[in-house]
Amino acid sequence: MLGMGDNMDRTAAMALLTCSIPPSITEDELAAWMARSQASNIPVTWIVRAQMLPLTAQAAKRTGFETPPSLALDLSQNKPNSRQQLRCVINKNRSVWPFLESVVLYGSDSIRHRDTLVEEGIKTIAVDYFDDTHQVTRRPAPPGWPCRSILWGLWELALHSNNHHSFLGTLHRCMHPSLHKGLLIRCVDSAGQRESLLSIRKRYDKNLRWAHRQSQNSKITFISLCDLPIVLQQSSSSALKGSILRAA
Repeated sequence: MLGMGDNMDRTAAMALLTCSIPPSITEDELAAWMARSQASNIPVTWIVRAQMLPLTAQAAKRTGFETPPSLALDLSQNKPNSRQQLRCVINKNRSVWPFLESVVLYGSDSIRHRDTLVEEGIKTIAVDYFDDTHQVTRRPAPPGWPCRSILWGLWELALHSNNHHSFLGTLHRCMHPSLHKGLLIRCVDSAGQRESLLSIRKRYDKNLRWAHRQSQNSKITFISLCDLPIVLQQSSSSALKGSILRAA
């Protein structure tokens, strides 16, 4: 997780790696997954359902982290229907993981109660795709970033908006990151309820090795979902300074 004082190469392309917590995973296994992420120096955003959060929090603590890993609460199951329900869900899960700042909402349902999310300290929300309900964003994101901010204090990210790129297009993005200033997103999701834990682990390790190679051999900087508001704020500040200098 980044701090406001961290210096980042603003010319670098960036990438985000997410991994959904499999319901069949054990605390020992998950702790090992997280340890491999730490050893690779690649921040992974762990997408976790409420029933798996206690196990995930314990696994994270066992890694002895200096900076809390990025955990995003999956609200797709049993979606809160009212503001009060949403507050209760966030507060209950924050009692388990006090660092909760991100949520995920899969499916075609539009985001509801954005103001309540902000009031409860949620700063980022990830969805499959953006709906067409809101065409105006209060704060523009950099070109190539599938992000928007309908309400001040809350950034939204479309996880799968750029997954339709061809293999050659994705390869070109990785080989020439300086030509692609956007955000590259890789998601390790369960392919189905019948997928084995071993299969998911292999895909996770494959993506982690890919991410490590990219971070070592190219100008791609990896961030987590929790980092998103900081990175975008820094980008907006840089763009504003550039505009002022050009005007002068």
